[in-house]
Amino acid sequence: MKNGSTARILRLISGAESSEAKTTDQRNAQNAKAAADRLKLAVADLNANKDPDKSRIILAELRKLLDSLPPNVASQLVQEFLKSGQDAGTKLDITIKTGGGLGAASSLRVFLLDILGQIDRPAAGSIAIDILSHYTTPDEWAVSLRNFAWANPDPAAYGFLQEKTRNLLANPEWKRNPSAGYLEAFDTIVYAHATGLAPELSALVRDKDNRATAHAAYLTLDRLTIAEPVAMLKQLVTNPDLMKGREQTRANFVARADIREPDQRSVVEQYLLDPRRSQQELNTFAAIYPNANYMISTNLLTEVKTPGAGELQANDREALKIVEQWENDPRFEPILPVLGQIRARLENFIEQADRSR
Repeated sequence: MKNGSTARILRLISGAESSEAKTTDQRNAQNAKAAADRLKLAVADLNANKDPDKSRIILAELRKLLDSLPPNVASQLVQEFLKSGQDAGTKLDITIKTGGGLGAASSLRVFLLDILGQIDRPAAGSIAIDILSHYTTPDEWAVSLRNFAWANPDPAAYGFLQEKTRNLLANPEWKRNPSAGYLEAFDTIVYAHATGLAPELSALVRDKDNRATAHAAYLTLDRLTIAEPVAMLKQLVTNPDLMKGREQTRANFVARADIREPDQRSVVEQYLLDPRRSQQELNTFAAIYPNANYMISTNLLTEVKTPGAGELQANDREALKIVEQWENDPRFEPILPVLGQIRARLENFIEQADRSR
C-alpha cells in the first residue's frame, strides 16, 4: 500500500475516532446537565413528598442518571451538590446491602454520600473528614465513617475511627433518639477494633430505658469479644462494674472464650474462681459455654464469619480435656457442680458429632 493511501486511511480513522469522542462528550454533557437539573428538582420533590415509595422512585431515577455518567463526571456533580448544603428527607430509614452499600437512604445527602463512596473513594474520604469534624446528622456520620474507612483501608486509620465513634456515642440526642444510621454506625467500632470503648458500650447495655441502643451496644460488645477476645475478656472480668446489673449478659460474653488459648483460659479461670461470682451467673455460663451462637447481618464495613463444624468439634474435644483437668484441680472444688454441667454439655456435643459421621 502506498504511503499516501495509508495516510488517508489513518486520517479517516482518526476523524472517525474524533467524531465518536465528540459524540460521547456531547452525550455526557447532556446527561450531566440532566442529572444536575434532576438533583435540583429532587430537593423540591422530596420536601413536598410524604410517600416513602415515591422517594424510592425519585432516588432510583437519580441513580440511573448518575450511573449513565463517567465516574469522574458523576463525582464532580455529587461533590458540587454536597458543597451547596442543600438536603431533603426521604421518609426512609437507612438499610444496608451486602458489601456495605445502602439499600435505602434517609436523606438526599446520605444517598449522594453513599454513591460518592462507591465511585470515588478518595473524594468521599476527604469529604468524610470534613463531615466528621462536627456534628451533622447521625446517618451522615454513619456513611462518612464507612467512606473514610474505604478510602483509608490501612489499620493506621483505626485511631481516627476510634476517636470518631467515641464522639458518636457521646452525642446525647443521637443516643436518646437513635436513627437506623446511628445504630448501623456501631459496626465501625468492630471494624476499628475499638476495645477501648467497652466502658461506653457497657453503659449503653445497662440502660434499660433505651432498648434499641442497648441492643446495638450488646451486639457490638459481643462481636468485639469474638474479634479481640483477650482484650475484651480482661476488661469484662477484671472490672465488675462494667456489667453491673447485667451479670448474665457478661456470662454470655465470657462463654465466647476459646480456652485452648492460654491467655483466654487464664482469664476464664479467674472468672470462674472469683468468690464474688453469683451462682446464677455461673449457671448461665455453664448453660451456654461454649457460646457458638452468631447473629448474621449485613453491615457497613464488616462481615460476620462463623466457624465451621470441624472447628467447633475440635474446640469441644479440647475444651472437654481442660474442663476435666479443672475438675481434678483443688482450686475448682467449690464450683464442681458448674464444671459438671459444662462437661455434660461438651460430651453431648461430641456424642452428636460422632453420631452424625
